[in-house]
Amino acid sequence: MIDKTPEEVLKLLSHRGGFNSDILRIIANRGPARPLGQEMPWVLKKQLGRMGIRTDDPGAIFESLKRLNWPKQQYEALKRRYPNLKCLVRSENQLAIGTTSEARFNGDYYKLRTGYVLTFPLGAHTFLRSLAEMFGAMTDLVFRETMARGFSESTGLPNWWLIRKIRSVRVKAAINKRVKDEVSDLAYDAERTFRSYTDIGAAEISWFREKCGPMPLSAGMFGHPLEVGSHLSLFATNFLVLHELGHVNHDHDPRLVNDPAQSISSEFQADRFAINTILNAPIGEIEKMAGLVGAFFFLYVAVRLEELGEAEDAITHPSASARLDQLLEALATHDTSREVKYVFTSMTLQLARIGDLFRKESMLPAEKLSNTVRRILYGSIEFNMTQAFVEQVLRWMLIGSPDKLCQYLGNLKFQLEAKLREEPDQRDVVAFGLIAEVYEVTKDNFIIRDKLDIAYRNAVSGRETAEQASG
Repeated sequence: MIDKTPEEVLKLLSHRGGFNSDILRIIANRGPARPLGQEMPWVLKKQLGRMGIRTDDPGAIFESLKRLNWPKQQYEALKRRYPNLKCLVRSENQLAIGTTSEARFNGDYYKLRTGYVLTFPLGAHTFLRSLAEMFGAMTDLVFRETMARGFSESTGLPNWWLIRKIRSVRVKAAINKRVKDEVSDLAYDAERTFRSYTDIGAAEISWFREKCGPMPLSAGMFGHPLEVGSHLSLFATNFLVLHELGHVNHDHDPRLVNDPAQSISSEFQADRFAINTILNAPIGEIEKMAGLVGAFFFLYVAVRLEELGEAEDAITHPSASARLDQLLEALATHDTSREVKYVFTSMTLQLARIGDLFRKESMLPAEKLSNTVRRILYGSIEFNMTQAFVEQVLRWMLIGSPDKLCQYLGNLKFQLEAKLREEPDQRDVVAFGLIAEVYEVTKDNFIIRDKLDIAYRNAVSGRETAEQASG
């Protein structure tokens, strides 16, 4: 593989043997209880149509949007703002960027004789966007205006906050009208989203997004509740892309994982490259602040995931909290203006307080929520919506990590078999039947079939090993 071109390697890493179309076909044949996607506003439908994307077929929308390749698009946009990125490789053919289902939260870096490959987790974009929308809903007018101005400067689009003064009136009215019940629902939604990504590498459709409706692509839809989240998530994922580009800049050797000290050092170096790229770029202070706040939000989310057990290998990667400390120290020692430092501190403190509020006001914090698969499984049984569970599992396979999902399903099948042999319970009988149905509907998809079988065999082997040890 090391002699192949970066694009050839990326294709191998991204290829799933027709996996996406296969899962979509299974969903379509089952006649899903609810559509794959939400009903879109006419503005969004119109703009997708202009991009050549069919809006009458959820499968076509999914496949087309996946081909848009968000990390590649963001890399191209970043090059226009950060001149140092244009010199990373001698030729564009030496760098391939794309998405895969099994990449880690930080993405993966590959060094070849012919160049470099960067892959990013398919579910991370949706996850960060959903979280940013919920955090953004609790921010004040100054935060929203700063992110909007930063977005305007980075994209060259009009700054609608200046043109549409009525926007601030609408947002302020929405903030003042927010009641405690809404905050509690929003808090639970955010904690559930953290738990969901930890468990299955994907974000569930949030109550908040369903309530607000999907974010139109048009900048003219001023005052949309999801707008600030859109801006925050863009700058957060920008940092994710810049971090991986840092490995390219330093020509890191991926084999450094065999040397923990060197591996940890390379991760800090990649972060410093990303931070310094933002701090030293010939851009305006507002855009710089927005970029730094996005970096903070990304690392803040990484800290929460680490607390929930979704950490990188602690032997070869620094802790997320140490990475966050490095960001704060880099800004404190940089010769940027006091205003940038003050506004950054104010905005990031606001995000941290919102995170604390969500933990406090949520019905249950993410740490105490049951596994997402188990929660949805037994919830569907309780509300007599069992077929919705199977369809939800198939959707997760499209946008999340099949490894995580199949590993849990294989273990759950083994656990339910054991329970049925000892204390048969009607809910467990139904649950086992639904797990068996997932096995049945995916039996012709060799990727899922093998992952499920391996997970189940590992669970059985683990039990046998434990019994032998105790005997």
